[in-house]
Amino acid sequence: MVARRLGLPVVHSNMVIEGGAVEVNGAGTLLQVEAVAMQRNPGWSRDSMEHELKRVFGVRSIIWLKEGPADDMWYLAPRIHGNVFNQGTGGHVDEFCRFVNDSTVLIAWPDETDLTDSVQLITRQRMEVNLRILEQFRDHDGRSLNVVKVPTPDVEFHHAVVDTAKSYGRWLLTKYADLSPGDSIHYIPAASYLNLLVTNGRVFVPAYWHEGLPASMKEKDERVRSILREHFPDRTVVQVDPRAINWQGGGVHCWTQQQPRSR
Repeated sequence: MVARRLGLPVVHSNMVIEGGAVEVNGAGTLLQVEAVAMQRNPGWSRDSMEHELKRVFGVRSIIWLKEGPADDMWYLAPRIHGNVFNQGTGGHVDEFCRFVNDSTVLIAWPDETDLTDSVQLITRQRMEVNLRILEQFRDHDGRSLNVVKVPTPDVEFHHAVVDTAKSYGRWLLTKYADLSPGDSIHYIPAASYLNLLVTNGRVFVPAYWHEGLPASMKEKDERVRSILREHFPDRTVVQVDPRAINWQGGGVHCWTQQQPRSR
């Protein structure tokens, strides 16, 4: 509908891909996550997907990252470990790796003090693999990337009970034989500073601290704001609390879509 109103062509593809699973630098390089692309497209080889991505997006280089953060598990397999659960995309790139210009990329990186949390530890281990991929990458012109580490939000564990009156509880019981009605679990929503939205004049970025929460959360919010101000000097950085969206699945970037300028 948008293309028709703006008089723009539409490119069709049989490859399954969601908006949050694509990130481009505007200069011919595209980010993909193997854990997502392979799961969505059984029967496609990585080479065939790469050919299709280049055809559809007009890019020349593709960076294949491995996995996303632990709190963005595939919603059909929501157990992270033990009694900790969530539901997510399985690793959309907009949760943990974003370009800020054609040569600089931000990566989610749990602090050393976060690693006592098992969820953060899993995320850190996955990001270490992704970091090596980014650091070793050279694009079609032989250029390397400037990789900037951005903190991850504190994990907020929410106590819940497996409830047969709720669809999520019934679903968990059909999937996990070791669970019973009334069992206590901890649920965590997918939370990320990098699920941000860049607009013509502003950058809308998540912020998680409010009165009564740990000072560590406020420090992270401020650090992220400082990083983005440095990399978007021509835009105003606006911090928003994304929890309501996180709880429903996704973030600010997931729930929006840029529109081409009309000709």
